[in-house]
Amino acid sequence: MTRCSNCGAAVEDRDAFCGACGSPVADDAAPGTGDEERGQYQGETEQERPAEPGRRDAQDGPQDGAPGGGQGSAPGGNRRDGAPGGYQGRGRQGQHQGANQGQQGRGRQGQHGAPARGNQGGPAPGQVRREQPPRRPGRSGGGTSRRDLLKYGGGAAVLAGGGWLAYDRLLGGGGDGAMRDRKWLVAPDVLGVDRYQFGRVAADTVRGNESSLYGSSVSELQNTIESLEEFGVSYDRTQGLLIADSFVVVTGSIDQQAANEGFQSQDFEDRGEYGGYQVYDNGTAVGFDGDAMIIAPTFGSLTPQDRLRAVIDASGGSEPRYHESRASCDDLMSELGQGLAVAGSASDESAVDEDLIAAGLAHRLNGDRLNFRLALVFRDASAVDVSSPGDVQNYGFDPSRLSDPQLSTDGRIVRIDDELPTDGADFMDDLP
Repeated sequence: MTRCSNCGAAVEDRDAFCGACGSPVADDAAPGTGDEERGQYQGETEQERPAEPGRRDAQDGPQDGAPGGGQGSAPGGNRRDGAPGGYQGRGRQGQHQGANQGQQGRGRQGQHGAPARGNQGGPAPGQVRREQPPRRPGRSGGGTSRRDLLKYGGGAAVLAGGGWLAYDRLLGGGGDGAMRDRKWLVAPDVLGVDRYQFGRVAADTVRGNESSLYGSSVSELQNTIESLEEFGVSYDRTQGLLIADSFVVVTGSIDQQAANEGFQSQDFEDRGEYGGYQVYDNGTAVGFDGDAMIIAPTFGSLTPQDRLRAVIDASGGSEPRYHESRASCDDLMSELGQGLAVAGSASDESAVDEDLIAAGLAHRLNGDRLNFRLALVFRDASAVDVSSPGDVQNYGFDPSRLSDPQLSTDGRIVRIDDELPTDGADFMDDLP
């Protein structure tokens, strides 16, 4: 027991502040007691010490669920045994770490020795955390893959850098006929957007040409698909990987028994069937049958379930598809065609005041060469302002990566065609 040097009231040796007046206990008030037992904040100067209990530094916020005052502070500033006072994680609870030890607590750590709570790891004050997709417990990933398809979403664009032409290292596409798997691309209006971006990689074509393709991209495609391995998806049985702004479709042979067991073991809620697809949900909605798996994370205004149903309905023909609702998209897909991979985006030309309405990239696999194509769709022929391959830089594409580009036009459509080596293009680099 000692006395407060300010008001003379009795103060317990273990208290850092006077219960009567709130003043800090003087350093010499309890001789023989270590600094850590009296609230001396190791690593701080006397001027840095708080002048009164209950006050917070500007950067310190209350823990989740706590009022603005110090969580665990007794009336009058007395600290309860075993709980930090107004300055959480500092003072009596043990020797405070110095700055070079990564200061413990300070409104993040909570009680010493207890697990972190609240918004630990959250954004700094004044910053807003971007919504993130739910984490799937289980497979930890590895290799070169940067993606777990059940963690996909949260606003990531298919084409990195904020624009469709940033997909300039795409590998794939080209060929006769329209883009494969386009039946899954539901009309943007159904999703409540003007446009969205899409990309497709033909996994079956990649498997058949692994020895000639860019090695790390092959590995990454394999690892990306295998992030769903415990849910009945196999790289060897996958035909295509389709990624749009707000959903993913994996086509091929799905082991439905393994898929059911996998989602149930990871605490996904069984939501029954819809349109012939078994549906699960844990904040990310998933639907599958024997031939495809659709993944719809939290994204935009629609719920994951509503977006999943829209994609399923489009595949069955009961909702309009992207190319059916946008003439520009139909033209673009016809230009890109089938092949190893394609990517693009198209606007509603009646709803936007732009000259360039749609654009995409594609490659046709041709032995050890790739027949590259960049396709631009303008509002009409009079809006076309590309007279040489170099002019495409006005639309965000770097023509310096091309070796001998050839330009051709057909009404409102501009094509840039070239040949590239198969082992020099990273076809997974710009997928989200």
